[in-house]
Amino acid sequence: MYRMDAQVDLTLMVPDLLIPNSNLWEASKIRSLFVEENANTILNMTVERHKPAALMWGLTSHGAYSSQSGYKLTETLTSLNSSHHHGLPSVEKMLWKTPPPGMLKCNIGVSWVSGSVNCGVSWITRDTRGKVLMHSRRSYSMVQSREEAELYAILWAVESMQTLRLDNIIFETSFTHARRCLYRWDGQVCAPESYRILNIINSKLQLISVWSLDYVLPASNSIASRIALTYPQKNAVDLVPPITKINSFDTAPATLLASDSRLRPDRYALGQGDLSKAGSEKHSLEERQRAENRTRETKNQKFTPRWFDLTDEITSTPWGRY
Repeated sequence: MYRMDAQVDLTLMVPDLLIPNSNLWEASKIRSLFVEENANTILNMTVERHKPAALMWGLTSHGAYSSQSGYKLTETLTSLNSSHHHGLPSVEKMLWKTPPPGMLKCNIGVSWVSGSVNCGVSWITRDTRGKVLMHSRRSYSMVQSREEAELYAILWAVESMQTLRLDNIIFETSFTHARRCLYRWDGQVCAPESYRILNIINSKLQLISVWSLDYVLPASNSIASRIALTYPQKNAVDLVPPITKINSFDTAPATLLASDSRLRPDRYALGQGDLSKAGSEKHSLEERQRAENRTRETKNQKFTPRWFDLTDEITSTPWGRY
């Protein structure tokens, strides 16, 4: 935790806290930045200068993101933004501004390396007290440019707010490439895929009655950016190989039964890593099921399975009795 009177550069890395050309901590600098307990912890750490500096997720022992630590983050942020908490230095309070009454703020992050690996995108929403309401992350595959990745991140956030039926949203990003494309800076010509994503974003935004899309400095958008960095680059939906193999058409028999789940568009989209399409397809399927149920109730009809016969027979299997 930073000291109340500290003026903090939030881009500080470990090498910035060392005495130049040595493996020794710069004690005076550390004590001027951190509260005593944290400063003592840092000074007792062994410096391993041969290891490259890297961003680590601070809420797990191994430095990698987990869903449990994500919930821990929301609890921590709620505590930090509490009126009873006095440990946050004034410089950090000035970085992220709470939205005006009646509005929500949605910060958007992205992590893109190259077109050969998945890019991570994220968003986090907070209310007028700075309280975290929810956050989410996902990945896209075969994204060929930073500009495209940033636009996908904005699209994911806008789609999510629409799906959640949230309104009065201030979207904040620190995306320079998407910003140039959005505002056509310096005669910037967007790639065809970027134009396609822009058109979808515009159509989705029309369904939100009050919104704005603002640019902020990276330090004001650091939490969303760090969440995006935690998404694994190798597997879009964290499916383990056996599950991926089972869901694949490569392992399917020549003739599929009509009830085979591989034919479900939501399952297919999930396997392809398109969580947005998977969610919309699943919602569509559930709505059709609800409509059929209402029709049966209106006609006082009893449900009859199409593909199975109801019996009183109980069969033992390795997984239980059915």
